[in-house]
Amino acid sequence: MEESTETYYWILQTLHEMESRWSPPSLRIVFGDHKVSMSLITAHGIQETYLLRGDYYHNMSEVFPKKFGEHFFAIIKAYLKAMMESKTEEEWTSAYSQAKQRLCFRPDKVDLLDAIYENPTYYSGYVLYNHPGSLNMKGGVAAEQNHSSVAAYLGEGATWTIAENIYQQLRRHKDIVRRHMAVEDNLHSYIRVYKTTYQGYEGLSDTEAKQALPGNANKRFFVKALESGARLQHRVLESGDAVVWKASEPWSVTEQTPPDDAVTICSGMRCPCHLRIAHNIQCAHEFCVAKKFELSGERTVCSFLSPKGQHKYVETCLSCALHHIVEAGRKVVYPLLPSPKVKIVISSNLHTTHMVG
Repeated sequence: MEESTETYYWILQTLHEMESRWSPPSLRIVFGDHKVSMSLITAHGIQETYLLRGDYYHNMSEVFPKKFGEHFFAIIKAYLKAMMESKTEEEWTSAYSQAKQRLCFRPDKVDLLDAIYENPTYYSGYVLYNHPGSLNMKGGVAAEQNHSSVAAYLGEGATWTIAENIYQQLRRHKDIVRRHMAVEDNLHSYIRVYKTTYQGYEGLSDTEAKQALPGNANKRFFVKALESGARLQHRVLESGDAVVWKASEPWSVTEQTPPDDAVTICSGMRCPCHLRIAHNIQCAHEFCVAKKFELSGERTVCSFLSPKGQHKYVETCLSCALHHIVEAGRKVVYPLLPSPKVKIVISSNLHTTHMVG
């Protein structure tokens, strides 16, 4: 199977058939190495809702050195890194201007640089930085890690038929399922006897979060939001907007201007802080205002719940070759039911067959 638009289209359609709760319109970010084209996205009719991005690693290690040549790439490498890691449009433009000055004696190289600058949605760091659900990722690292995991488990290669390759992949997947189930079962047993150490609404929220979120998500995001929110205060303005700032900083009701580091959550909107945008979670600012744990179907850490309320999941790389998909801010997390029916997708590399319960 080759890496072509037709192959990728077939894979996306197959993913939907395997898991009906997922569909191509739920894609938010697609990382590629210039082999994924707009035609693939247009074929699915999702060009208005997704972000097609160049993979950071492949751009810096393969695409740019080949495009500019090793000599000129070395001259502007620092500026290209600054452009792809920029957090604001000003940083993006400043790095571009300096790179252009270094290449001013080579108009052909300047034209290549201009083409990059004129396509910020594909290359710039600030667009990705401010895109909801980016998980602070700059490329398909998770996909490459999955491929490495397959190679580590099965070996560097073998003269297997497709059927033999599928059998080996199923064996690996069964091993992964067993380990995940053991972790989830231990977590479920722990939750049944869990007693929170927090008081009041914090204790109630902590208990609800323990029951709804996987262990890592609860510890990494919600517990931090709960504890950080305890150090914040907020005020709801007449407009309905909520202003959140540090409890250690005074702000008199007679003052019109809030503290410099205050965060304003507009009425009916989500918090504009980067942590909330990147992971699409309930951040400390939102928890400070809501005073309770809130679970939304759009949040990163828990979009699927089992009937018991326990999040059953297997992190499965739904990518092919060098591409990684981040859908609706999730790190490609799918539910794992007690008796999973394994389905198979074969990518262009026989060592990167991906199976989903």
